[in-house]
Amino acid sequence: MKRYPSWPLLLVGAACFLNLQNAPAQNATRAKPIVPVQAAYSSLIAAPPEPGATGGLRYRTSWLGNSFGQSGVQWVQLNATALYVAPDGTCYTNSKWDEGHHAAGIYRDGKVVGTLADMPVSGGVGGWAVTGDGQFVYASVNPWEGGQFLRRFNPDGSRSSWPDAKGERQNQLVVTQTKDALITAASVNAATHQLFVSVRGDDLVKIYATQNLSAPPSQFAFVRPGRSVVAPDGTLWIIQEGDTTNAPRVLHVSGEGQPLPQVISAPSWSPTGLIFDAQGRLMIADNGPDQNVKIYADLCSAAPQPTGVFGQSIYAGVPGQITPAKWGSSGLVGIGRDAKNNIYAILNGADVYNAWDHGMGLVLESRGAEGTLNWRLLGLEFVDSADVDTPTVAGNALDVYTKDERFTLNLSKTGAGSEWTYAGHTVNRFRYPTDERFTKVNDNWLHVAAPWVRNFAGGKFLFVTDMGSIALRVYRFNRKTDGEVAIPCAIFSNDSLWRDTNGDGIQQDSEVVKGPGVPGGGGVYFSFWADSKGDIWQTYNGSGKTGLRHFLLQGLDEHGVPRWDYSHTELVEQPAPFDEVCRAIYSPENDTMILSGYAYGLDPLHRYHGPGWGNKWIGSVVARYDNWSKSDGAAIARKPRWTKVLDDYDPGPISLCMAGDFVFVGTAHFGDNSNSGRIQVLRGADGTLIGSMHAGPEVNNTSGTMDVPYGINAFRRANGEYLIFSEEDWYAKVLMFRWTPEAAKPAAPVVQVQGGNTVALLNWSGSGASRFVVKRAANPNGPFIQVKEQSDTSWLDTGLSNGKPIYYLVQAIGAAGDSVPSTVAMTTPSAKLPLRINVGGGATGEFLPDIYGSGGNTIGLDTAFKTEGVANAAPASVYSTVRRGNSSYIIPGQVPGGPLKIRLHFGEWWFGPGARKVSVSINGQPALTDLDAALEKGAAVVREVEALPDANGQLKIEVSSPTEAMISGIEILPQR
Repeated sequence: MKRYPSWPLLLVGAACFLNLQNAPAQNATRAKPIVPVQAAYSSLIAAPPEPGATGGLRYRTSWLGNSFGQSGVQWVQLNATALYVAPDGTCYTNSKWDEGHHAAGIYRDGKVVGTLADMPVSGGVGGWAVTGDGQFVYASVNPWEGGQFLRRFNPDGSRSSWPDAKGERQNQLVVTQTKDALITAASVNAATHQLFVSVRGDDLVKIYATQNLSAPPSQFAFVRPGRSVVAPDGTLWIIQEGDTTNAPRVLHVSGEGQPLPQVISAPSWSPTGLIFDAQGRLMIADNGPDQNVKIYADLCSAAPQPTGVFGQSIYAGVPGQITPAKWGSSGLVGIGRDAKNNIYAILNGADVYNAWDHGMGLVLESRGAEGTLNWRLLGLEFVDSADVDTPTVAGNALDVYTKDERFTLNLSKTGAGSEWTYAGHTVNRFRYPTDERFTKVNDNWLHVAAPWVRNFAGGKFLFVTDMGSIALRVYRFNRKTDGEVAIPCAIFSNDSLWRDTNGDGIQQDSEVVKGPGVPGGGGVYFSFWADSKGDIWQTYNGSGKTGLRHFLLQGLDEHGVPRWDYSHTELVEQPAPFDEVCRAIYSPENDTMILSGYAYGLDPLHRYHGPGWGNKWIGSVVARYDNWSKSDGAAIARKPRWTKVLDDYDPGPISLCMAGDFVFVGTAHFGDNSNSGRIQVLRGADGTLIGSMHAGPEVNNTSGTMDVPYGINAFRRANGEYLIFSEEDWYAKVLMFRWTPEAAKPAAPVVQVQGGNTVALLNWSGSGASRFVVKRAANPNGPFIQVKEQSDTSWLDTGLSNGKPIYYLVQAIGAAGDSVPSTVAMTTPSAKLPLRINVGGGATGEFLPDIYGSGGNTIGLDTAFKTEGVANAAPASVYSTVRRGNSSYIIPGQVPGGPLKIRLHFGEWWFGPGARKVSVSINGQPALTDLDAALEKGAAVVREVEALPDANGQLKIEVSSPTEAMISGIEILPQR
């Protein structure tokens, strides 16, 4: 994103939800938007191969968050702070900044008509005032230096010059040259051809003759003048803005500025716009907590009181929920009216002056005089991405969050931009005034940006970073108390942690804890990753040391706030081959870590480390590490599965994420701003670059520069389609790439086989296959005869002869062809005991995967069970899988005779003592009765019993409970 040519380019990148397998990579009707989204191009493209790519990828480009996808001028600007509505309903907006140079837009009947020419100006920005008189439109300009200007335009947005006009376009009026002055408003008396311009800083209202703008204006003094409106009688009502000691109010003056007795005030209000309706009533937009338009019918009294309100706050009913009856956002900063008495409003999530390009988005809507919604336009996104809320995924439906909004997606729709519906606004700056999504705007050019959604410990949480990777903000949700609103609850910064210990969602200094500093002294902590279990990973770069700080989640407190602290952290120095680590992305599900940074031995040029870019770069090297947590703790002992030196694109890689079988790398700039934000796709199994994607014809092949360190997220659907979300601040939206990898021949399965009593249990990998063929032979060289074809990746072969070796091959069958056969796997069936079964789970240690069982459901648990001090305990992982519900195990092949020792394993993870009592019978005889495994919740429970095989050598173990039975492991030990 290039804001100003003389300034350093500000960048960012992205990190996403991780779902890579340690084994070889595996494939894996909502309401319509109020304004239909237009797609001008085809929905499926074959992107040409990019430099360094091994081939093109076939994908669709879509988007969310903007009513239009950018074709010519077809997008809704990212912010507006001023609104003028012409009698025919044409809406003219003004704002200080729009990334795509659309600071002053023209809209009519729910469509984008155009822009005011050359807004913003070269070397400056837009402004806070716009008005018109039916013949011309006037808009203010706030340049970096040289005073405050007003520009005149024709109704179609073209420049309108006049004799003696200033500026290179000959349509500019110099209103003031006072440093730090500001044009806050302009209004017109069409009958008297007078243009009233409020100049804050000069404490003046200047009056120009619209027929001769170059003539010296008259003026009158007015302290802190704001928006104004000309009454039907020619007098003016003007907002007097508040300051640290004075509340805002609305004053009444004559057309020449003489004070009149009327003064309007209201508790805790923030007046931002004024109009008269068709009945001559004064309507004042209130951007305070009420978020409505107050109506004043009796304007003769000295202190007029509202006689009604127009519009419903976004926080009414379910706070933040989007409905046609409520405003489509917070931040009511401008209103207007047309000749048919339709009322128009702009809402930008914030206010007029404090957040001129805050990135909370624009809503422009039209309502009938009774309040019914006519249409609504959306330009909601700036320096932002999106992330999937995984528990909401149901077929083609799912929810995604940006930093401020929730959207529902219906992925059965394939038209570009048609999939999304705006569903929730998640900021409430009145209830949570220290929310950094609002307060940190323009704090050293910091924009809070780019979300992750995580669900852990029974709660849903939103994590949001920023343009400089300076801090990580954490939000919780409580729908009963706050609806859609995300409640601030924690902030990780360089070396401090704020936790909302009292649960009020407001930062207090007493809640901030200072960290222990960077190892080695000096340096800085930066970049973050929140994993799916709620642990936080933070990179650091100290004096001669670089690596990771890992915060271990300690559960939730009584307010639902996650508990992190510095006493439960671990420091990990960077592993080989890195000299500096810049990003860390960890998947607890697969124990897989992706790191990126600098490795001078691999990239001696130390690329992408240029000045002015802060912490945004991900570095030039990416590496994948498997079995990360199983290391002995010495970072240097960790060996990467693969490393990849990224291709050298200017200015370089800025964002990184993973999903499914792939790693995605976002580059900050590619070519020019007509085609920036390229995403490279690496194969997760080996790091091979397979292609790239960038904005396609559905969005006019155009996107802005990727400008945030976590600007991309990715998600793999159950049907194999990938959704890749990318920052696209140039046109106020988030790009969504829809990509289904083309089918490839499946990889050869990797087979493991274990022998038992007259049985052999086979397990194998299943990369890209729809089914598998199992072949068996009595000799290692064959002949191999097909004995099974199935879609599952395990099979129990029965009826074998003990003591005789048996050999197997497995071949994967896929849509694009068959794999080569696996290598030969061999076992020798044997009746030798012990026999150990990991109930509900896979093979672990000496425990076989779940075999011989039926009934109930096999599930995995998040609980880490304690086994220390428990006699004969199984490995801890055995207790993290169970068969839940009444079940039975019929174990064959035991020699009738003396009793066998049966060891049964249990672990309670949910109920308290007495709530779940389990009974076990073996061959119809009671073995355990009413076992309570919750006497020590979260700890392993082991019981030993004796039982005789039946006449057929079988053991039938039945597990039951009046509530919900469960068992974790079974051991059959030799006869005594």
